[in-house]
Amino acid sequence: MMRADYLAADFNADEASQTVTGTTYDRADDSNFGLDLGYVSPNLVKGKAFDVQGAVSVRNVISPKFNLQTTGQDDLGNTVALDGSFKQQMQVDVGARAASRLYRTAGFVEVHNLTKKNGGDTTFHIGAEYVPMKIVALRAGFDDSKLTAGLGLKFAGARLDLAVSQKPQERFALGLTYGR
Repeated sequence: MMRADYLAADFNADEASQTVTGTTYDRADDSNFGLDLGYVSPNLVKGKAFDVQGAVSVRNVISPKFNLQTTGQDDLGNTVALDGSFKQQMQVDVGARAASRLYRTAGFVEVHNLTKKNGGDTTFHIGAEYVPMKIVALRAGFDDSKLTAGLGLKFAGARLDLAVSQKPQERFALGLTYGR
């Protein structure tokens, strides 16, 4: 499933030769099926006390159509409906991971949206993970200048991951994986 969130924005549009002004929904949510493809390399350094892996992902290989409808007012004060339908374009991300088994740490780096598609710029993400015991992982990083933090827990064949991100756009993520 894919989810998209969009912030409020003022708009001006020309609908049938009439000027229309208004504000989009403060938050528009839409969930649909999408497909991303990715590859994570095997360890690129043999016989060392650390692992290095590379990764690439192609996002929006199959992209759902999002329908962000809103209303505005024309010059005569009449309510006019506007349709903001669109599909996400394919974009490419690359990343790397370096991990030390001895110190139970890992570092991650990602360059997101190399293709600068979907109205976004290329962004840089960096993070670290420390595993003080087999069932707990502590995480911290920067998501394009916003501080992030996370916690991972493993138990009975399941993994629970929690993540939060700092303002200006507060984010919270929860993931559950079983059988790995």
